Amino acid sequence: MPAPSAPTGAAPVAPARPAARRRRRTGAATAGVAILVATLLAGCTGRPGAAAIVDGRAISVSDVQQATTQLAPYFQSVDQNTVLMLLIGAPTIESIASGAGLAVSDQQAIDVLNSAATSAGVKSPPTFGRAAIEVIKFSLAQKAIEGAANSAVLVKKVNDELLALHPEVSPRYGTADLSQGTITPISYDWIVTPAAAPTPTK
Repeated sequence: MPAPSAPTGAAPVAPARPAARRRRRTGAATAGVAILVATLLAGCTGRPGAAAIVDGRAISVSDVQQATTQLAPYFQSVDQNTVLMLLIGAPTIESIASGAGLAVSDQQAIDVLNSAATSAGVKSPPTFGRAAIEVIKFSLAQKAIEGAANSAVLVKKVNDELLALHPEVSPRYGTADLSQGTITPISYDWIVTPAAAPTPTK
């Protein structure tokens, strides 16, 4: 419908300002939500680029991403949350294994990685990063502890020390549950999943 014209002889009426102000307020609110979400996804760990901080030790997002990319082609069930959880617990389990005379070396982990790459048909195994090596060392230390004569004592010590950790995990990954060894993504109430379109009837 065309806009009504001004009465003859009357001065043009300026556009109503309240609507403009409402638009500005709405735009500001939308921008505010966007900034909030960006801040949350960037991480509230107190250090930019940190996926988690554990007792002052930072685990970077780039390390988590790189390790996931390097390990996924050769090992099942590898994702960023799993890798982050293993990196959180790696120093603890490696220290306990070492104290029990079951130390795992970097070279042992590299040998496992190279063997996995070769088994996958890679002629020249890539150079694996520090984080990927730490993930494999966690796995090897865990196996060594479970196979030890005093495994029950060592496993309890591992569990007790892991539960005593208080990792601050970036919201982009979720919340850590060390009793379950999982990181669960956070569900945000303001994010609405679009409803599926109805199936057209014939």
